[in-house]
Amino acid sequence: MRRWYDLQGFWADYYQVCRSGRVRNKRTKRILAERPQHDGYIKVHLHATAGGVVHDAYPRLHRLVAEAFCGRPANTTEVDHVNGIRSDNRVCNLRWVTRQENQLAIKQRKQRKERQRKAS
Repeated sequence: MRRWYDLQGFWADYYQVCRSGRVRNKRTKRILAERPQHDGYIKVHLHATAGGVVHDAYPRLHRLVAEAFCGRPANTTEVDHVNGIRSDNRVCNLRWVTRQENQLAIKQRKQRKERQRKAS
């Protein structure tokens, strides 16, 4: 059984997230549709009306999951997908990193992939 946790900030009253990387509406319990982007990341559509004002947002799913579960260390601004798969938004695959650490991880994954391609 999935355990659901409130999103952070303004959206906490409206949406919840689980460790497997899904987001649902708190009132209806409906899991939100995932919107794959051309760059491989997943976005979700958050919508709420508060005080007569309509709020819409299309955040990247990995950031919502990381903000809810991964405890952001100081000086980190980016979320790294440890296995390099941008659509894999499980908590165990996400970590906060600096821009420099993220660029290094991307470079190392590309080099590893190139070595594997040459070896086969």
